[in-house]
Parts: sequence; C-alpha cells; structure tokens
Amino acid sequence: MRTSFRVKQLSSLSVLLMLTLMFAMQVAPALADDAYINVDFGLDTMMPLAIGRTTRLEISIVNSTSNPVRATSLVCTQQGTSLSASSISRLPNGNIMAPGSGFSSEQYYRAVSAGITSVTCVFKGTDTVTGATVTATDSSESVNVVPDVGISVETYSSTNSAQVGEIVALTIVYHNHSQKTFTMVDADCAVLGRGVAFIGKSQTQSTLPPGQSGFVQYRLQGVFSGAGGLYLCSATALDTSTNLKISVPGTPVGITIR
Repeated sequence: MRTSFRVKQLSSLSVLLMLTLMFAMQVAPALADDAYINVDFGLDTMMPLAIGRTTRLEISIVNSTSNPVRATSLVCTQQGTSLSASSISRLPNGNIMAPGSGFSSEQYYRAVSAGITSVTCVFKGTDTVTGATVTATDSSESVNVVPDVGISVETYSSTNSAQVGEIVALTIVYHNHSQKTFTMVDADCAVLGRGVAFIGKSQTQSTLPPGQSGFVQYRLQGVFSGAGGLYLCSATALDTSTNLKISVPGTPVGITIR
C-alpha cells in the first residue's frame, strides 16, 4: 500500500509521530480480506416461517488466498428474537485450509415468536506464510416468522424429480392445534417456473374442528424435459372465533422434470 502526504509544514513532533506510525505499519501483521463465507437459509427465505418450525442455515467458507490459512474462529450472531439458535454443528477452529479449499457447516434455528431475524457469520484465520489476519463476513440472511394462528401447514411432493408424463402429487396438509373451529379451509400455490401442467385437485375437508387434520392434493404432470417449478403453497381458512380470514404458509417444494 502506498500512502502519500501533502503537508506544507511539519513540526519535529509531527515528523516523529509519522515515523513511528510508518514503522508500526511495517512490523504489524497486515489485515487481509481473502476468504469467502456464505450463509443460506435455503428455500425458507422464500416464504414466512410458522412458529414451531425448524430451519437450517448452511455455512460455506472458501480460502481464496494463495497460502494455507489456519482457521481461528467462526461466529454467527443474530439480530432479532424470533429464532432460537442451536450450536454450530462443527467449527473450523485450528483447521488448516489449503488455497482454494473450503469448509462447510450448519446451524439449526427454531421459530419461537413472530418477527424477522437476521443472521450474520464472521470467519477469521491466519495466513500461515505471511502471518496476516484473514477475515470474511457474509451478507446477512433473514427469516420472517409469522404469528401462530392455530393452524400448522406442511407441503409434500411424491417426488422432486419426475419423468416427462409422470403424475406428481403435491399435498398440502393442515392441522388445527387450537381450540377453535376453522371453516372454508382451502389451499393455493404460487408457482415459479414452467412446463408442469395442472391435472386435478382433491380435498378431504373444508371444515376443521379442534385437533383435526385435512389436506388438499394437486396432481401435476411434466410436459417436457428440463421443465420444473418452485411451489409456494399456503392454506387459507376462516377463523370462526374472530370471523377473520387467515393464511398460513407451508414449506416450499421444488419439482424438476428430467
């Protein structure tokens, strides 16, 4: 790094301070930003998360320096209280990462209250050749947790990879875990993709007393190879205790046609 100074007059004290600073810069280990870290909540960033559900944070680190790096720490912090974190599954502390090599781990979070929580992870290491400190900070990932309204929803697919012409069953299961009754229960899915045709729909029940479950099932069919879609499904219902219509997100499901 080349540093230039434009000064008209310098006192002897100023010159001494400058020389001291320049000497410190020469002998102190340099800070480097030559590692890459990425965190990803996967499809759970696509839709709100219901209270009680668990989501997984994938953590990936790559040493992009030209020297081996000894890992010293990996710390993830969160902003928000809607998620409760478990411990990181494995830490890279002490590992020596060759140039271009990577390290992966994961951390699980449970949705405990409504609100948005963001997670940021920081990796630190030491260049084993130069002694420089290697750091990497990810751009934070956020998850939105919606309030508990009395219904839980799960979305399943009979397969995530189907052949052309094969029928795929996409099922949205809803369960009433409250003490109130829901009516006009239905499910709907937004689709990101193309080439998967809608064949039909069936439903077990549209009234859901306390403790009961039901489902809506869509029958889909791939039209051509390479087609596919990401299905973002929700269950809707009328809360008879408030006469308000509610919507509860399910888990995103991806389907590809080979």
